[in-house]
Amino acid sequence: MVETKHSAEEIKKRAFAFFTGKDYSIETQSDQIIVFKSEKREVNWLIVLVLCCLGVIPGIIYYFVFAPFHKVTISLSGAKNVDVTASGNTDKAKADAREFLSHVA
Repeated sequence: MVETKHSAEEIKKRAFAFFTGKDYSIETQSDQIIVFKSEKREVNWLIVLVLCCLGVIPGIIYYFVFAPFHKVTISLSGAKNVDVTASGNTDKAKADAREFLSHVA
């Protein structure tokens, strides 16, 4: 969690600019939470290769069903000095969340 001197609206503007620059789009938004989703997936290509050797269909199923999209969740709390929390569901999303928090602080 990072405490900032910025307003919630300023944090939202910065988040939109930061994550749209990294090919994320807004999945959901409320006053306190913003969820960004990337159309790229976290894929273990070794698993895809092994499954494709067993047949193309298992590889396709793994890619489209089990490989998660990158998602970052931004949580805002506080009135004047906003506390910002960012979390991700994949390694890339976690790294992007940490990078965003370092820019906001």
